[in-house]
Amino acid sequence: MLHPISCLGGCIINAETFLLSLLGLPHNRLKIGYYKSDKDIKESLEHSNITIQCEETNETDYRHSFGTSELTGRNANYYVERNGIYEEVGNLIIIHDKSTPVAVEVSFDLPLLLRAIYNYEHATETLPALEIISEILPQLCNQDDKFELADLVTLSTNLLLDGLAVKSRGREGNLRQIIKLVSAILEKYNIQEKEFSSVLSEVIQEEMLVRNELISVNKGFCMENADAVLSKYLNALSGLTSL
Repeated sequence: MLHPISCLGGCIINAETFLLSLLGLPHNRLKIGYYKSDKDIKESLEHSNITIQCEETNETDYRHSFGTSELTGRNANYYVERNGIYEEVGNLIIIHDKSTPVAVEVSFDLPLLLRAIYNYEHATETLPALEIISEILPQLCNQDDKFELADLVTLSTNLLLDGLAVKSRGREGNLRQIIKLVSAILEKYNIQEKEFSSVLSEVIQEEMLVRNELISVNKGFCMENADAVLSKYLNALSGLTSL
C-alpha cells in the first residue's frame, strides 16, 4: 500500500509489528539492510527493533524501477534467517518523482515469508494452488512442471483479479505470455478444460479469501468478480483473443 512520504516512520513501525508481533518471528532471525549512500533511510531506521545492516556493494539490490523514467525507488530490504542464511522477504521503498521523494511503500512476499517460517525448500510449497493441482491433476507427475504451473496460475489469477485484460502489449501483454505458458503445460499433459476449470475455480476462491482480508483493512482495495475472472481465463486459454 502506498503512503505519503510523511508516513515513513509509521510504515517502519507497522512493518516491524507485522514481523515481530503478528508473525512472531524472533529478533535474532531478522535484519534490515540499506545502501551506504542512503543516509536518510539509515536515520529513519535508527530506532528500529530489528538489526540494521549497511550494504557497501550491490547497489542495484537497493534500487527500484517502476517502468517509467519519472518514477524511481530506493529501498531497504527485510531479511529472515533460514538455515543460517538470510533471505530477502520484503522491501521498504521510498518512491521518487524525478528527484523528489513523494511516497513510501512496504511490501512483503508472503510465500517467501512462509518458506522462512516453516522452513520449506521452495516458496511454491506455500501456495494453495500447489495442493489443488496435486489433488485435481494427478497426471501432472513432474515436480518441476507442477511447481511452475502453480506459480503461473497464482500469478495470472491475481493479475486478473486486479482487473487486467489479456492483450498483446504492455503489462497486459505479460499476462498473455503467462497464460501461454500455462497453456503449454496443459497441452503437454493433455489436461482438458473441464479439469483445469476446477483447478482455476478453487485457486480463485483461495486467492479471494486473502483479498477479502485485505479489503477489511483497506476499504480502497478492490477486485474482480470470481466468475468473471474464471470466464476471462478460460476464454484466453481457448483462443488468446481480445476479451
